[in-house]
Amino acid sequence: MAFRLSFSGSVKNCEVGLTPSKSISNRALIIQALCEKPFQIENLSSSTDTEHLQAALKSKSDVIDVNDAGTSFRFLTSYFAIKPGSVLLTGSARMKLRPIGPLVDSLRKLGASIEYAEESGFPPLRISGKKLLGDEVSIDRSLSSQFVSSLLMIAPLFEKGLTIHLSGRPSSDSYLMMTLQMMEYFGVEADRTDNRIIILPQKYSADTFFVESDWSAASYWYSLCALNPGSEFILYGLNNESFQGDRIIADIMQDFGVQTKFENGRILISSDYEKLSDEVPDFKFDFTSNPDLVMTIAVLCAAKGIHGTFTGVSSLRIKESDRLLALKSELGKCGVEVVITENECKVVPGSLFKQPGVINTFNDHRIAMAFAPLASVLDSISFDNIDVVAKSYPEFWDQMEACGLKLNEE
Repeated sequence: MAFRLSFSGSVKNCEVGLTPSKSISNRALIIQALCEKPFQIENLSSSTDTEHLQAALKSKSDVIDVNDAGTSFRFLTSYFAIKPGSVLLTGSARMKLRPIGPLVDSLRKLGASIEYAEESGFPPLRISGKKLLGDEVSIDRSLSSQFVSSLLMIAPLFEKGLTIHLSGRPSSDSYLMMTLQMMEYFGVEADRTDNRIIILPQKYSADTFFVESDWSAASYWYSLCALNPGSEFILYGLNNESFQGDRIIADIMQDFGVQTKFENGRILISSDYEKLSDEVPDFKFDFTSNPDLVMTIAVLCAAKGIHGTFTGVSSLRIKESDRLLALKSELGKCGVEVVITENECKVVPGSLFKQPGVINTFNDHRIAMAFAPLASVLDSISFDNIDVVAKSYPEFWDQMEACGLKLNEE
């Protein structure tokens, strides 16, 4: 069954209570579980990823299934490695195709007891938790910064602390910084150079924590604003100073004529008729630290006829889908060519931007949300699956409807 998102003819300026950040929520939950004293987490994400992590941390079962929650799987791999008891940590069919080897190798070198239940290098894992002393370890960060974050959060509990030597090309480094900043909030200090992080034995300090709204989620509203000159949205829960690297979307979108005004606990984004009527130059950006923004900006470039060059994108191959191939496939339906190389993709708009038919989401939340703003320029757009947004932004369709887009079954 397909679902069509239709446009009423004009975007309604509206106020949006953005969804809380699942990236921050998931880190807060792991730190909460590692802290000796309880503390409260306010404004926790209601995403399915966060719900899977909450359930796993509370579960007494020896089989933990996190479905498609990649962050949860990686964080729990380290968490269960130091907790007494044995578990089988598993997930969806797609999860079993997402590499976990670099993290498992590092934990094994530290003495962890972890075995592959099926294919070597991939989930599911059999983990027998025990006390680990720590010391030093090297890890390849090129596939995912989450491997490093997973180790970092358990590092303060090691008797010898932990020195992590980082190898490989940096990937999503802004999320690594998020982890370190949150650990610091809870009283854990780290000494970092470019390729080394040292954490001495320490204890987390309990402190009430409020989860800020999701800057990645804000990107879809920026895209809608850029596609509709004269539109204006108020997005709640965002601040100029943020744990999240995707706050950079506010700077990027200036190139597309969208201005951001920071107020107390909210932002006002607006697009100007005059500025958006001018020709926008070719777009180039290195997304190594911000891969979750690639889909949004690539679709926006395609819709506006802008040639886009996106570097630092290799990690997109092992997300909920192969997002590079998904972009090539679904933008191809719109008459737009996407050229992919090892760590780069280029958006090459054609002479005619057309109605794509049904967008295949590949069970990936960011595909659905990145393509949704196109309904405002194509009158409507259809999706094979709308439930996928629950992974990170359960309120997405309801909030889109509030600004003039209507979702119906076809």
